[in-house]
Amino acid sequence: MPELASEAGLVEPEQPSAYKVATEHLQKHFPMKSGVISRIFRGESDKAVRAVDDVTFGIKEGEAFGLAGESGCGKTTLGKTIIRLLDPTAGSIYFDGEEVTDIEGKQLKAYRREAQIIHQDPYQSINPRFRVYRWVREPLDVHKIGTEEERDARVYEVLEMAGLEPASEYAQEYPTELSGGERQRVGIARALALGPSFLMADEPASMLDVSIRASVLEVFKNLQHELGMTSLYISHDLSLLKHICDRIGIMYLGQLVEVGPAAQIINDPQHPYTQALVSSVPRIDPTADRNQIQLVGEVPDPVDVPQGCRFHPRCPKVVPPREFSFEQAEWRAVASLKYDLLKNELQVAEDVEEPTPDDVREFYEVPNPLTDERAEKLLAQAISDVIEDDDTATDSLERLESAFQTICADPGPNMVDIGVDRRAMCVLHDETLQGELS
Repeated sequence: MPELASEAGLVEPEQPSAYKVATEHLQKHFPMKSGVISRIFRGESDKAVRAVDDVTFGIKEGEAFGLAGESGCGKTTLGKTIIRLLDPTAGSIYFDGEEVTDIEGKQLKAYRREAQIIHQDPYQSINPRFRVYRWVREPLDVHKIGTEEERDARVYEVLEMAGLEPASEYAQEYPTELSGGERQRVGIARALALGPSFLMADEPASMLDVSIRASVLEVFKNLQHELGMTSLYISHDLSLLKHICDRIGIMYLGQLVEVGPAAQIINDPQHPYTQALVSSVPRIDPTADRNQIQLVGEVPDPVDVPQGCRFHPRCPKVVPPREFSFEQAEWRAVASLKYDLLKNELQVAEDVEEPTPDDVREFYEVPNPLTDERAEKLLAQAISDVIEDDDTATDSLERLESAFQTICADPGPNMVDIGVDRRAMCVLHDETLQGELS
């Protein structure tokens, strides 16, 4: 069930009837397919891309909810799983308080009437062989809604609602005769044809020119106001979501890491990943003070996700071990080096043929020496043994891994309450762990 903040800070289940759409521990994994030879000798692979992994949240009746995050974080997969274009691997989906996770046949068809999608690409999502009239009318024919005259009238009605006027002229056009903005409006009209109560818009403006993006977004705002629909907007553009959404959820590597009112998420982000995203949003005033947060490394493999907080290998605020005295920037550099050492993926500058410990420290921006003498001894020994391919390298790395532990890599973290209708998944906000952070 969706979660509600308790007095202790941790979130506890709330009845799904409190939301129009809700998920509980929702998962969508895509199994990795192995080759024929590999299957013969090793059997079927048990690895999977964990596109959506344990997501619990809810969207209120009449609310516009935005879902943001960088490419590949699982936004679109989550949305398509909610409306059952993809079958979930585990977890539950609720709609109007009723579970729709495993419905089939007539029940699923009825759910499809209520939950519609606007696709990202208006050039690929419209059948080029259909005139606009036939394309918009098709859902009405499939669901056998109304008489011939009523279906005809509905087509022209939704075309006008989507801003295609005069509707009688646009109805006879082929997609190739329309601009990108007009095609997207056709997609909006088709989604509205059945009169859904829930609409999922997947990057609805990303394929459009800047000159027409604002007008299409204005259509969404007007429809939201006039029809009172519950909407899920998926985008990597935080400024767009702030413009049209009531609340925003931030996703990273298959999980929701922060949820809250749109203005608060943009103006006062609390999760370190949200802070990094917001800092990258372009500003109108080039002279305004700006502290852009640069993240280290790349997004981890969704097949082999990091233990604990999935953002901690890149997090600028990753918690240092209590046993050592680290400055935050110093620990971030050391943690990145440790992470690559343990994965046997040590890096140096491209022009370095025979790396030295100094080359390694320069690449990772690790101070030489470290502030803490004991930490310096452990790290220096591990770097030296790995470079020299010494027989003791394994022992050195085991000591390094054991000593340089961060609470961020512990199982979890929990989604916790950080304010009114605000939650974040970060140990820095978990009151039950404050004793371990001090």
